[in-house]
Amino acid sequence: MMGKKALDAAQVFIDDMQLHGQLTPEEFLQQREAILDRLFPTSQLMPGAEKLIKHLHAHKVPIAVATSSHRRHFDVKTQQHKQLLQLFDLVVTGDQVTKVRVWLKFVV
Repeated sequence: MMGKKALDAAQVFIDDMQLHGQLTPEEFLQQREAILDRLFPTSQLMPGAEKLIKHLHAHKVPIAVATSSHRRHFDVKTQQHKQLLQLFDLVVTGDQVTKVRVWLKFVV
């Protein structure tokens, strides 16, 4: 649930799935983190992504990653791709930005 704090999103999930009394938002987040920590390290690139990134870099086209993921999640997801990430000019994660429109105006 993009745009919501993790605890608020967990509460919405519990409400929508009618899990009251079975799972607290905190328990949900704890279980979710364990699953993500197991799955994220095996994240693969999308087909063609590496070729595109290398092409853009070779032609000196500035490239950046802007993700709503928190830095910890991003680092776990991309740990197999550190060399490729070095080709990016900028990486911004969701926990680094509080005012998106203001920040984007600064970057652009």
